Amino acid sequence: MDFEPTDGVPISEADVIWAYRMLLGRDPESQSTIDEARGLPSVGVLRNRIMRSTEFQNILCGKQDQWGSYAFDIDANLRADLVWHSRLNGAEVDLAYKAILGRDLSDVEVLEEHLSRNDNLLSLVTELISSDENVDNHRKLNLLECFRARVAHTPKSIDNVNVMLFGAYGNGNIGDQCQAAALHRLVNGAPKTAGKIGITACSWENVNANFEGAQLPIARDEILNASALQSTDLLLIGGGGLLSTPHFPLHNELWVDGLRALGCKYALVGVGATSTELYAPDRASGYRKLLEGALFVTGRDLESITALRAYRPDTEFMADPFFTTSSEIQFAEKPSQKNSKIVLIPKSPVNANEEKGLAALVTLQAVLHAKRVETITLLFEPHMDWKIAGSFENVIQVGDWAEAIEILAAARTVFTMRYHGALFALASRVSALCISIPKIRDLYRTLGLERFIVGTERALIESEFEFSDEDWEKVDQYLVASRTAAANVKNRIAAALGSTLS
Repeated sequence: MDFEPTDGVPISEADVIWAYRMLLGRDPESQSTIDEARGLPSVGVLRNRIMRSTEFQNILCGKQDQWGSYAFDIDANLRADLVWHSRLNGAEVDLAYKAILGRDLSDVEVLEEHLSRNDNLLSLVTELISSDENVDNHRKLNLLECFRARVAHTPKSIDNVNVMLFGAYGNGNIGDQCQAAALHRLVNGAPKTAGKIGITACSWENVNANFEGAQLPIARDEILNASALQSTDLLLIGGGGLLSTPHFPLHNELWVDGLRALGCKYALVGVGATSTELYAPDRASGYRKLLEGALFVTGRDLESITALRAYRPDTEFMADPFFTTSSEIQFAEKPSQKNSKIVLIPKSPVNANEEKGLAALVTLQAVLHAKRVETITLLFEPHMDWKIAGSFENVIQVGDWAEAIEILAAARTVFTMRYHGALFALASRVSALCISIPKIRDLYRTLGLERFIVGTERALIESEFEFSDEDWEKVDQYLVASRTAAANVKNRIAAALGSTLS
């Protein structure tokens, strides 16, 4: 079985030469070497093959001089201005990141830092080769190779009925943390399954491995454990924006091919997705295989469903699993009387739109304080949001979703930049206004609550703060539709496990 990824983009001679120069510090030994490399399926395959070589491993382990006497002839067809020991420019930094880490350098601050240090290409390549990211990428590659080797030699176990949940549950964001428990409730609510199956939850990201006690968290490497996957009767991939940004190993063809070889049944439940991610040239083929091989696929919103249907036209709607199963949660007793505090939920910005949203929240805080209105600021992802904490007062770093809901349930109103900030508030029956960030904006448009979408300082300050009875009826209608969709998913889960449970 061929596990190598393909992306359909031909490899040029320049691609081969620069891959050798960036990774091995030398030109290919011959034209035949170049021709052979050009026959590979993609640049990603070429890069992985070079990184597996003994020569590269010796460089990585410091067993040979790293390009100390490196030189090459200037070739006008490549880049006549690129000299190994010359001062860097931005294009060369981008080239090095693509060749070694396999990604674009999107952080302008990091680019400026490289340029301001007066690095040359040699020092930059040395730094990237030894970086934590490159070492982690190499570890993933080795794990996948081990996974491939074990797939063909793993016997089937039928002693127990097992469901494995996989998502970004341990990434330190409480909006993702709660998803494992939500899917656990979904599985246990399926006909004939309650109390009859073992449910485990696995998260490759492990910034915070505390993703609920309702199911057994397992080590992240279990998602690459052929024996564990062989004995899993159903793998549920779900909760959060798993297909809106790269989540290892979902986009890796080798892993997806391994699932197929093992006969592991899997489905995608209530996931967030974007076309930008699903069509990324180096990951699109893996995503296509993942989605085409799933028993069923459900997306949490219109944008996600539209993106997913490019590969799976039968993709159906199921709202965020937490929101869908919120009626099954034993919430803390709601306060008899709400306080006058307004809760702000900011997010460390990753683009210009979020920068504006953050500035709007800071301005709103100042206006409210001038009117003697007390605010509380909740950080849902402390390890990322610490950079913005200094812009707010009365900051609470939330440890889990239950703590967040307890605070929100007593508040007058919520202003949120986070998707799950809105969902937690709505589940707690608290009016929530959302900053105009696409996935929250789309949710509110679906709900028919457009007037509670705010995007500028003026709109924030002049907004209506409270939902009317009619607004809450719209939320209830959405919940009914969500639970109807969830009931369909529960039936699908039961059908997938039917022969095993009978």
